[in-house]
Order: sequence, then C-alpha cells, then structure tokens
Amino acid sequence: MLKNTQYKFIFCAEPHTASRAVTKALKTLRNSEIVGDHQHLTLEKSELSTAGYVSFSVIRDPREIIATMIACKINELRFAQKYDQGRIVERFVKWGCKQEKFFRHNDCDYTIRYPRWNDLNGLLRWLGVENPITLPLVGVTKGKKPWFKYFTPEQIRRMHANIPEIDLFRSWG
Repeated sequence: MLKNTQYKFIFCAEPHTASRAVTKALKTLRNSEIVGDHQHLTLEKSELSTAGYVSFSVIRDPREIIATMIACKINELRFAQKYDQGRIVERFVKWGCKQEKFFRHNDCDYTIRYPRWNDLNGLLRWLGVENPITLPLVGVTKGKKPWFKYFTPEQIRRMHANIPEIDLFRSWG
C-alpha cells in the first residue's frame, strides 16, 4: 500500500496486476510513502487515516492472473526433467474457482483496469499530478502466452461459472 499526503491518495496493491511497477512509479511523486506490506494490507484492516483521501487499485482479468501464475510455475519447473503442464493448469484453475473474492481491495473509491494506464494517469491528473507517470518494466513473466492458450473450453466454462469477477472484464469489452 502506498500513501501520498500531497495529492491525498492511497494506492492499494493487488497481486499480479503490475502493482510493483505502479508502486515504483508512484514513489517518484513527492510525499509518497509505502505503508505496511506491499499487497497484504487492506484499507479496512489498516490503521491509516483515510479521511479526505482517494483510494484506488488496479485489477486484472482473473484469467490473466491465473495464466501468469501458471507461466511462473512452468518457468520454475522448466529445468526439471519432467512436469505435466496439464496438471499444473488444472491445479491453478481449481485454485481460482475456490477463491471467495478474487480481489482484496473491493472497498476502494476507484478501480483501474490493467493495462489501461491512461485511466491511471487521468485519475492522477484529477488529483492534481501535473505530469503523467511512466511505468517501469518490473517482474514481467518470461514466456507467458495469452490466457486463452492455457485453458481447455471446459476449464474456461468452469472459471466463468465460479469466478464472478470475470464478468467485470467481459462487460468492459
């Protein structure tokens, strides 16, 4: 979580949404400070004084997040003699379908959809930041394919049936 006292905002980091890159870019703004653990503190559990502050997070299509997790695991195992990619994919699909809520920061004032960085800069301009921020490349997943190349049609149906947050991305076009 990052708090900026000059522009009165709080950025709430979500895993696998370029949150490290966003945090690094926001830290370049005057009066920005990291508050708590990077992704594990939520607004409702924080002791931050949020009065008068605008909170926001960046969210990403859950199918993309699961695909990123799969690619990371495959990268970790690629030097192993043998691994079963189908079993890895199925394990992460089951994990995604079991999540009570996919995003931790549903209580933020604004939500930016990854990778719509113009929306982020628009929000920052509205808050008074004159110059747009540029996101550095941080933690890019090596060898990641488009999400739909990892899953069978049956796995996609299961994710759509069990992960309601996917609807946010289907309706946003």
